[in-house]
Amino acid sequence: RYNIFAYCSLEKVKFHNVIFRGSIQFDHSEMKDVSFKNCTFKGNTDFRDVSFKGKSEFLNCIFDSSENNTIKKINFSACTFEQEANFSGSIFNLKADFSETIFGIKKENNNLDESSSEVKFLIENAKFQKEVDFSKAIFYDAIYFSGTEFCTDIEDYAKESINFENAQFKRKVRFHHCKFHNTVRFENTSFNKLVDFYYAHFYKPQQFHFTDFLDRAIFSNTEFDEEVQFLHCRVDSNSYIRFESATFKKSLDISRSNFNDKANFWNIELEEGDTFT
Repeated sequence: RYNIFAYCSLEKVKFHNVIFRGSIQFDHSEMKDVSFKNCTFKGNTDFRDVSFKGKSEFLNCIFDSSENNTIKKINFSACTFEQEANFSGSIFNLKADFSETIFGIKKENNNLDESSSEVKFLIENAKFQKEVDFSKAIFYDAIYFSGTEFCTDIEDYAKESINFENAQFKRKVRFHHCKFHNTVRFENTSFNKLVDFYYAHFYKPQQFHFTDFLDRAIFSNTEFDEEVQFLHCRVDSNSYIRFESATFKKSLDISRSNFNDKANFWNIELEEGDTFT
């Protein structure tokens, strides 16, 4: 069974407490003010290339697959969220693809004061059970991932399972209390404003490779269970990297970080012996 709304224009769409047992396809559509609350998606879910013109809600939704289904992922790739988007409380039991998605609208003045940047995007207290891909995504407004868990069902080491490669964060981003159960790919990721990992927990070996920290990077009470490396990162005159009350259970390597005098360590804990390079 298919529910196809492809290549159409929809306004003020509301689906609350709905179970979509068949496939639902909105790809290449234009939608304004869409609300999915407490919905369950059992079939192929395709929002690829959708232009979300107004407020978008996917609150407390479950993205799943029915038994004997060959569905591989939930597709939000190459979408544009122009106004607000909220995925808080949702559970993704399949791979979630947000690659090349644009959150917000490009600002004419990129030096706009941070206090004027309203938080428009929320993925809080969500669960990505499988892989999640935000590669090449662009965030023109602030986004909070606070309380979200990544790759809770993937036990084997997989560098690609949480992918933010080549993503651009133009405004602040918060990963407060996030749990990263597998390695996060931050290669060539740009944080133009504040990035905050307050009480985040990294369970697997972690690299920040060619990562740009161009404003403030806060690792306060952050916990690293395995090795962590900062390799060939880029900072500028406004950069400030702060490790406060962070715990490193294995090794910490900043020997090739390019931090220069931009890093500050206060009350950190190194659980093993000679683990700081």
